[in-house]
Amino acid sequence: GELIQIVGANGSGKSTLLRIIAGLMDPESGSVHWQAEDIHGAGRALFQADCFYLGHKNAVAEDLTAIENLEYFLKVRGVKGKCRCGEALEAVAYSASLRAIAGKTSAGQKQRIALAKLLLVDVKVWLLDEPFTSLDAQGKSIVENLLYQHCRSGGIALVATHQSINIDPQYMRQITLT
Repeated sequence: GELIQIVGANGSGKSTLLRIIAGLMDPESGSVHWQAEDIHGAGRALFQADCFYLGHKNAVAEDLTAIENLEYFLKVRGVKGKCRCGEALEAVAYSASLRAIAGKTSAGQKQRIALAKLLLVDVKVWLLDEPFTSLDAQGKSIVENLLYQHCRSGGIALVATHQSINIDPQYMRQITLT
């Protein structure tokens, strides 16, 4: 039930830390544990099933529509969505045509496609690298609400961002990398 905001100057290691926690990079020293298992060993599959990582590159296929992107995401993860793809896009205020090719939409609309993935998977841990990138004030507010709801329901969010996050402070801590 907590959001940890990771802050620090460019190059301080925020993205690297998230990638290590996600199991995408091995740490030079130390370890990351989930359910008492090292996620860089025997606990990898368990943690990855409980985790969603959204990097600062939004992983949206430019030649697919928003719906096709989300359906492909679910297929790759091998899960059935918690809600319908169209409902997830509506919840993040995706306003482009559902038939529009993602590559023809704005950077903010692509980010909304990526963020809609949060609503499709039922995982405990969100690892988000600069989730507010390219979003307007409405988009930022939507992400803050998603974070609040996730934490309030017992979820964990680690968020690397230079921007302030406006959610109930009882759910939030901040660490600074130097």
